[in-house]
Amino acid sequence: MLKPIKMMTESFAPNLMRDLIKLIKFKITQLVNNAVRFYWQVMGISPHSNLLGLTYANDKFTDGAGAQIQRIYSIYAASRLLQVPYIHSPLTKLNYQGLVALEQNTTNQDIVDEYNQIFKISSDRELPVDYTTEYIKNLDLLTFEKLRRKALKSKKFILAKVLLPYKITDTYPETLQCVKDVSPFSLQKSSVIRIAIHVRRGDLLFVASHRMLSNEYYISVAQKISAILDQLKLDYVFELHTELPTQSFTVTANQHSMLKSDVVVDYKSTQLAEFDVIPNLEKFVNADPIETLQRMSSANVLVMSHSSFSYLSAILNVKGVILYHKFWHSPLKNWLITNNVGDFSQEEFIQQLQKNLAVPEQISSLIE
Repeated sequence: MLKPIKMMTESFAPNLMRDLIKLIKFKITQLVNNAVRFYWQVMGISPHSNLLGLTYANDKFTDGAGAQIQRIYSIYAASRLLQVPYIHSPLTKLNYQGLVALEQNTTNQDIVDEYNQIFKISSDRELPVDYTTEYIKNLDLLTFEKLRRKALKSKKFILAKVLLPYKITDTYPETLQCVKDVSPFSLQKSSVIRIAIHVRRGDLLFVASHRMLSNEYYISVAQKISAILDQLKLDYVFELHTELPTQSFTVTANQHSMLKSDVVVDYKSTQLAEFDVIPNLEKFVNADPIETLQRMSSANVLVMSHSSFSYLSAILNVKGVILYHKFWHSPLKNWLITNNVGDFSQEEFIQQLQKNLAVPEQISSLIE
């Protein structure tokens, strides 16, 4: 018997325990990485190696586009930190293609090629004729050091196929600044300031619902931004990007890897009327995902959700002001941190807006 979805988060205690465990694991990872870097400094060792390259393990966990492309760019960033060649491996498959695909029970194989045409990073070198491959599920500096030594000993090129590079990029998030240099998107010229709000819904309506930020949170952030821009007498538009069902439908366990049993998605429980209080609002619901990435990555301001799709857009955004609510991926130092009720440093927001727009004199006068 199918059970309708209940839009409820997990209780406080399990959430607290889960976050505590994640924090402990992260602190251990930090200690290990910093210990290896200290060892390199003491011993005068450079991690640079022409016998070791990093690439994406594109055949291991082929989930959604946002998650996989975030891994690709993060592996590229790790290669810059470690001074080793980056070898590009494109997407091969997308097991999750969005809520519309689930609702219609269809998949689009051509979309993989479309992503690969846009999100392509040039390889630093061609692979040699003779090389070995090592699969690395979680790359940290200790694992890298072991590979570096193995390559030196064998004098044979090792291609490390990495699935998750986050033990490095979450410890050293500033490493990701280099991603802007290879971003396929640039800041679009616009007569108004564009504020992109990513309201992550989609499959979170029936799996991992604890990841969803509330409508109230997004509305609070938007109202604070609009108050600032109104005070500055700047024209602006809010773009709300989300995925919602157009009808009630059933998702089977065969359609989604995180489901243990079939569920019914009720479209009546996911309306957007609450957001209508946001001024100058345009809604982009179930839009083309590549176009959505482009709009979010080129916005003047990006309000993130707890998702790879948001995080990817943020690191690809060359000059936008990024508003980040704490989750499992670390923020870059210039991102503005929001709290649970949507508060953030308005002074820093204005300063970054002035720097990134490099125009309105009224912003300068307000700071002075």
